[in-house]
Amino acid sequence: MQQNMRERQQRAARIEALIQEIAEFPDPRARATTEELVQALVDMYGEGLARMLEMIAQSEAPGSALIAEFAHDDLVGSLLLLHGLHPVAIETRIAQALDGVRPYLKAHGCSIEFVTIANGVAHLRLVGGACSGCSSSISALRQAVEEAIYNAAPDLDGLQIEEVSDQPARSGIPVRFVPPRRRRDNAHVTASGG
Repeated sequence: MQQNMRERQQRAARIEALIQEIAEFPDPRARATTEELVQALVDMYGEGLARMLEMIAQSEAPGSALIAEFAHDDLVGSLLLLHGLHPVAIETRIAQALDGVRPYLKAHGCSIEFVTIANGVAHLRLVGGACSGCSSSISALRQAVEEAIYNAAPDLDGLQIEEVSDQPARSGIPVRFVPPRRRRDNAHVTASGG
């Protein structure tokens, strides 16, 4: 406990020293931009903390339910994501986003499957029915999926959507190589008597 207090005091002293350095920047544009950045960050975190206090005051929920409320709030949830503190696993957030977009996809004869997350990249499979082959439909569906996923999981490093057709392959007429018939020489050997 004592060590945590000392670390916080050291961090506060470092912040104060950095603010003093900023105030002494010789370039007025760099100084103004940096001060504006610091102020914007302080304002955003202040607004997030105020929102959390407001939610606590209005809630009669136990701690875990309150944490879930924090996670679903746009501002507080984004601050939790920024610091790796979001209580809902990224896979769960992706699954929830996909559940939200499935009716739209189904209306276009498609479905979506979550495959895996590897190296911060989510891999999905878009299975097309009526929409396969139509590039504008596929593009609109991909965009809807991407938007839903990135809204729910902005902490992803990337998104890969594999497109798979669920239409059976067309069975055409089987083609077989048939070698040309040998021409028979019509010259028949006839026995001539004579």
